[in-house]
Amino acid sequence: MSQHPPSRRPWRGEVIATLLLIGCVAVGFGVGQLPKVELTDTTARPLMMRDLHFEDRADGGITVREFGNDRIVQEIDPGDGTFVRGVLRAVARERKRTELGSEAPFRMIGWSDGRVSLEDLVTGHRAELIGAFGRDNTAAIVALLYAEAAEQ
Repeated sequence: MSQHPPSRRPWRGEVIATLLLIGCVAVGFGVGQLPKVELTDTTARPLMMRDLHFEDRADGGITVREFGNDRIVQEIDPGDGTFVRGVLRAVARERKRTELGSEAPFRMIGWSDGRVSLEDLVTGHRAELIGAFGRDNTAAIVALLYAEAAEQ
């Protein structure tokens, strides 16, 4: 009498692996669809607000003026202030796209929880500037907020 080997289903492992993969994808997609949770402190209040106007200079630099009294807050030379330039480019992109112009100021806000944000008063877009950007970039932003305007 000959024995027959037990019946094996060679595809069983592949089916289980496929079902597990589909399940992981479904769970990942479901988590991605959950509403976003606001992690900032909603009780934070503004400690300092400053309306600033940024002017591109012919030499590639940027002049930062306090809006309203037109006093110079800071001069950013060509090649300096890379992070500040990047932030300005990001918040000004919507203005350029909608052709709203550059006359209106941006509002820089220092919050009681330590955040600093830059708000476009025309489009309503707000960029949070303090966070994972590093100490030097944070210092550059804070300097704009708290710098004394030069008397002219």
